[in-house]
Amino acid sequence: MFKKVLLTVLTFLMCNTAMAGLVTNSPMCTADYWVNRNPEGEKIILNKAGVDDFNAKIRTKTHAVLDLSALPVTMDGADIKSTVMDYSDLDEVLYLNGVKITADYIENLKKLTNPEAIGKTIEVRYAVTVKRGDLRNLPTADWLFRDPSDFLKEYLQDTTVEPGEAVAVLHTSKDGEFYYVQMYNYRGWLSKYDVAFCNRTTWLKYVNPSKFLVVVGKDYNLPAGDNLVFHQMGARILLNDETDDSYTVTAPLRASSGKLKEITAVIVKNSSLHKGYMPYTANNVIRESFKFYANIYGWGGRFNSVDCSGLTYDVFRTMGIFLPRNSGQQRQTAGVNVPLKLLSAGQKLATINSLEPGSILFMKHHVMVYLGSVNDVPYIIHADNRILSDGVEDNYDRVVVSDLSLGVDAKRTYLDELYNAITYK
Repeated sequence: MFKKVLLTVLTFLMCNTAMAGLVTNSPMCTADYWVNRNPEGEKIILNKAGVDDFNAKIRTKTHAVLDLSALPVTMDGADIKSTVMDYSDLDEVLYLNGVKITADYIENLKKLTNPEAIGKTIEVRYAVTVKRGDLRNLPTADWLFRDPSDFLKEYLQDTTVEPGEAVAVLHTSKDGEFYYVQMYNYRGWLSKYDVAFCNRTTWLKYVNPSKFLVVVGKDYNLPAGDNLVFHQMGARILLNDETDDSYTVTAPLRASSGKLKEITAVIVKNSSLHKGYMPYTANNVIRESFKFYANIYGWGGRFNSVDCSGLTYDVFRTMGIFLPRNSGQQRQTAGVNVPLKLLSAGQKLATINSLEPGSILFMKHHVMVYLGSVNDVPYIIHADNRILSDGVEDNYDRVVVSDLSLGVDAKRTYLDELYNAITYK
């Protein structure tokens, strides 16, 4: 009994929490701490064939993720029109530069979507992204917020698209400044300057590259001509050749005509790049997750960072697993699903403690990576923009390590609100 109490006290002292539940200034805030406790975590969860099969199961489980290579050359215009004309986001009271947007502003946004130009069928155009772009819910670069003092949760930001990503262009905004695109797991509006058009054969080379590098660091800047092109974790770069200390790669650029221009670049080998996908292991999930530790919270990928589902999305891409983008879709996709919602607190803790580290925990609008347990207390790493402890809210806005005692509100904790856990396999 004394030993257990002593271990509990030492763990508390080691954590040095600034807020109850939040871990700071601790070895627990490093990947090494957790992978050293998890020697079984070096085992391969799925080999390449298993990963391919699992991706097929994801596409079957959720229609949000597509096999772009199977996309038809023409698509139903009515389907495109219905999503283009979804203006439900404009039902909210929104602010631009701290000022409430007007009815005229809203009408102009609707006109920019250009629905009258969508025919009964549309012919798919093929393009490749040339830089990290913001995928928007409406064709504007204006930052709109529900709170005039907010600067984090930009309301029209859906996600970001990495350079070298194949997209199908389905429609053009009325002013010609945005394209409505389909990527493998999302639709939305991209700036025309973020994409370059190509033929289908070239496009398929980016849909399913045969040789490629994966960005496994938090980010990587690729020298491409006169520019450094920012890539975030999970991005792929086409590989041509390699020597002992360098790679020769293809970098996609946009010509002034809007067409794809490919250039060759020679880059030095370094730890931010991996040839092909990393092995899918629990400890690689943990290592990759910690590369974002303490990063600012990036709603929809803003600030070259991650939100909660962006973290898991990026991490699993490094191992070749292509998840849906949003937390709700990730919660309902393929994998070993463990229901938690109807369990008591004690049952939840026992169930979580039996999970494999690297499994994913879900609340209604939040996703977290399970790291393991210390003295039967589960710990997680997650991107969080609202932390409630002892009834006090702190907009920590970071990727953090915590236990599950953080508060959803004054009465409910993260543990209370857990829906389910999934191990992606």
